[in-house]
Amino acid sequence: MDGLPSLGQAQTASSSDEVNQLARFICSLIGDSIERHEVELRLARSEQEGREAERRLREQQNAAYEASLARDRERESVARAKEEQERMERQREEERQRKSLRIGELQTQWRWATLARLLAEEEREAANIDGGGPTNGEVCKLNLRLENGSRIIKTFPADVELQRLFDFVETRAVAGEWEARKETPYGPDLHS
Repeated sequence: MDGLPSLGQAQTASSSDEVNQLARFICSLIGDSIERHEVELRLARSEQEGREAERRLREQQNAAYEASLARDRERESVARAKEEQERMERQREEERQRKSLRIGELQTQWRWATLARLLAEEEREAANIDGGGPTNGEVCKLNLRLENGSRIIKTFPADVELQRLFDFVETRAVAGEWEARKETPYGPDLHS
């Protein structure tokens, strides 16, 4: 090869020129080999760097996807919690309205029943007065101003219980309806 010693000759080389020549020969072999494989090495490195870049990109995309998924789950969780809270509030409001309506119905029924009782007591008292029953002439006369601003003057026996006075005031809401139509929401008979 171009006047360079062979590897076998390198073992027997004794002079410095021969050693230098041998060193140059080895360097040229290595250089030629590097030059021949340099393109392949660059291509392999480029492919490795490309694969590494793709792997990093996938990792970044996966991390971004996972973060987005976690945010979506959190938003869904908050939305579900809010929806549940609104549903519970609607249920409570509906229950409150049902109770309020039921209480209103029961109050109205109580007022009609109490009005019937009061009218029956007044009829008995009128029968006692007209029939000569004991009254001693003592009466209690009340002048009441109702919530709607109207006034009522009502006479009661002097020994009337205070509850009867309260009941009288409470039944004024339905008494006007009875006096106007002589009929209850439960039929024409007040005493039933």
